Amino acid sequence: MACQRWSGVSRDNKPLQAMENACMKIQSIQLPLLFLLLLFSGHSQRPEQRHHSGARNGLDLLATARSYPHPVLPDTGYAPAFSEFSTGRFLAKSSNIPPWRAIGPNLIGGRTLALAIDPDDPDIIWAGSASGGLWRSTSAGIGSQAWQRIETGFPTTSVAAIALSPSDPNVIFIGTGEVYGSPESFPGVGRRTTRGSYGIGILKSTDGGQTWQKSLDWSYNQRRGVQDISFNPLNANTIWAATTEGTFRSQDGGASWQKMHDVVMATSVVVSALDTSIINIACGGMSSPGHGLYRSTDGGISWQKSDLDADGPQTFRGKAILTQSASQPNILYASIGNSDGDFSREFGTWLLRSDDSGASWRTVNTLDYARYQGWYSHYAGVSPHNAELVVCGGVPLFLSRDGGETLEEIRGTAENFTNPNWLHVDHHAVAFHPQDSLTFYLATDGGVYRTTDGGRTFEHCNDGYQTTQFYAGFSSSVLDSSLAMGGMQDNASAIYQDDLIWRRVIGGDGAWSAINQADNDMLFGSLQYLRVYKSVDRGRRWKRLNLPRGWESNFIAPFLLSPADNTTMYAGASVVFRSDDAGETWTVTNNSTMLDDGNPVITMAASAYDARVVYAATSPLYQRSSVFITRDAGESWQKISTGLPDRFPTDIFIDPGDHNVAYISFAGFGSPHLFRTLNGGITWLAIDEGIPDVPAWSVAVDPFNSRILYLGNDLGIFSSTDGGTTWQPWSEGLPDAVFAMDLSLSPANKSLRVATHGNGVFERPLLSTDPELQAPDLPESITLLPAFPNPALMPGTSRLRFYLPKAGKSSLHIYDITGRLVAELLNQELPAGWHETGWNGKNSAGLNAGNGLYLYILQHGSTVLSGKLMLLR
Repeated sequence: MACQRWSGVSRDNKPLQAMENACMKIQSIQLPLLFLLLLFSGHSQRPEQRHHSGARNGLDLLATARSYPHPVLPDTGYAPAFSEFSTGRFLAKSSNIPPWRAIGPNLIGGRTLALAIDPDDPDIIWAGSASGGLWRSTSAGIGSQAWQRIETGFPTTSVAAIALSPSDPNVIFIGTGEVYGSPESFPGVGRRTTRGSYGIGILKSTDGGQTWQKSLDWSYNQRRGVQDISFNPLNANTIWAATTEGTFRSQDGGASWQKMHDVVMATSVVVSALDTSIINIACGGMSSPGHGLYRSTDGGISWQKSDLDADGPQTFRGKAILTQSASQPNILYASIGNSDGDFSREFGTWLLRSDDSGASWRTVNTLDYARYQGWYSHYAGVSPHNAELVVCGGVPLFLSRDGGETLEEIRGTAENFTNPNWLHVDHHAVAFHPQDSLTFYLATDGGVYRTTDGGRTFEHCNDGYQTTQFYAGFSSSVLDSSLAMGGMQDNASAIYQDDLIWRRVIGGDGAWSAINQADNDMLFGSLQYLRVYKSVDRGRRWKRLNLPRGWESNFIAPFLLSPADNTTMYAGASVVFRSDDAGETWTVTNNSTMLDDGNPVITMAASAYDARVVYAATSPLYQRSSVFITRDAGESWQKISTGLPDRFPTDIFIDPGDHNVAYISFAGFGSPHLFRTLNGGITWLAIDEGIPDVPAWSVAVDPFNSRILYLGNDLGIFSSTDGGTTWQPWSEGLPDAVFAMDLSLSPANKSLRVATHGNGVFERPLLSTDPELQAPDLPESITLLPAFPNPALMPGTSRLRFYLPKAGKSSLHIYDITGRLVAELLNQELPAGWHETGWNGKNSAGLNAGNGLYLYILQHGSTVLSGKLMLLR
């Protein structure tokens, strides 16, 4: 029952009305049961991968995609590509199409790493998100649209540290990059697990965030991260920074920096308010070398490693975080975690206290509040009003009123994650109100929260804080523009209902989704490791589908519902599963033989008109990835990787009018990122000339003009109006840089949606809606575009669009697969130019044509063109 509760459904498939506080997280389950879940979840994994926390596996997935085939990211690539991208945005031809607009989800925040409160005006709050940039609220985080994203003019996707000058809060420093381990922590492939996002160093603003400039420029060292920034409280020109490369100091207001301590993975730096020559730092991340606490009494000239007493950790695998009491600056606290995210190892947390500015330490509590996130999310924060009031954030939240001697777990009052005020787990930072001793703010994997009564109750501060991190597998209804669904990092899945406020469902790390396009009440969602769920009432109740067990899958694994019949389903692990009854029963395709020698499937796409045709690509878990096609519903698969690069595949898109035409995108650096086949994968051609060399995540073809292509990558969106020959940025209305994780077509309102990993979802009208777009690039010959929508869902109309280079008699007819005429759509003289008509699914007698495959044939003079169309009722 615990597994059912954690996933957000009960055994009888009714919603849980009293879900426990950690319903979306494995950490809510006792350890013996946790290991049972891991062993019997239905999809076995390699032990070193399967026994890691969800946070680590999620980071591993994206980091591997970006770095493969190399063990780490290159030193540079992202910042130069951003410069190229920014220039392209500036020079791009203006469009008649309205810019991108945010559509949510509101009230659901994404992973947040840092907080800071303006001491002069506590209504001004700064928040640093993991991959959604820098944000500011001027209303204490409360109210409608309480936050604004602050653009810096640089690719500031990850903000891990924020510091306001003690002499002028308009002077702000931010540290970039989300990093949890040093290269020395994990030699070889394991290093991939430690990177969350790119770092570009430290940025500085002197006008309250209106303009920014580089302070510590690491644009060409994108693997580095800045974890903490602290001012000398008596001299604001002296700033300290704890970074992945060691501890740095500036004595000229950030104009220049010098490394003062060499130990890598510095996570905290505290300058004593009593004697600013005393500096305490914490170092550690996934057993990085030299980890521990260090102290200098001469302004950083020399350092001594601190003795953490007999009850304290002599070594640890996680990270350490320091905090200093503002009311009694001689009192320091240290939170130290003993987990690197590996469930097979012992966890542990130490809360230490110093009463002499770090000269000595004693362990005051060993309650394991960090648990298995000791490498990722924990801290100790001390109230500026009371040195004995300590907030300890880890997996859950704890509060001490006696200097850490006793810890009380704080859960909040909201029952489950469907309530926006439900206090999310995995805590990263705390910020205390400078004047109100009962008010403090929390940064979590679910955004920002606030208490105004000392921790008895909490309320979300996520209205307008659009920072959710979507994965691939986002779905939009073909018929209803107000319905869409996608899965998010540590924030379950959410259903869009034509409102900024989305409805959260299922639980866990949300993953792929699907919508039955003939019956929008039938939805499918999933969470990590291919746990797939089905609803027949638009997501109010869910049941888990019983996929075959014992096969290895990716952390975020694909499944799909064939658009050809809205009944056949496929799901990808080290084998491909198929269901012929909308998920009720499943078989293993390919005679139960693994598709790619153990490599699990990472992305899939299905033909619009033939449920037997599917493309699938694998991730390079054991050897380089491959791409496959089946034309017989999985009875056999053919490898079609010739000409494709040794990179991590991320998305496949099949032309709706011809499933032999397909597109595939790739992550990584130093290789083309988009390829097209015109012959079902026999040959592939790179078509991304002019797109900056950064990982690509998603591709889509305009349903109303197949020469218009869209590509999403680590910078934003690009478009091509000539079939991929030339490209230009198409990101008006988006942040300076976004991770465009998935592209989803919404034909009902002729729009494109981008699900980002860090800034939620945006929507924009398709380029094909621009009436001027066709004028400069008319086809030279007769052109018949793919029918859309395809399948044609009745009642409704499938549109057919074609171009005639000269006037003449033209006819357009519908035939069934036996060659029998079903309907005549037109037969007349037509002028040159574009023309459009539609088929309503009726035959020449006005009766409904039956479900099945049909041909539409255009004849103009001696030229005959045709396409395939699936009709569904």
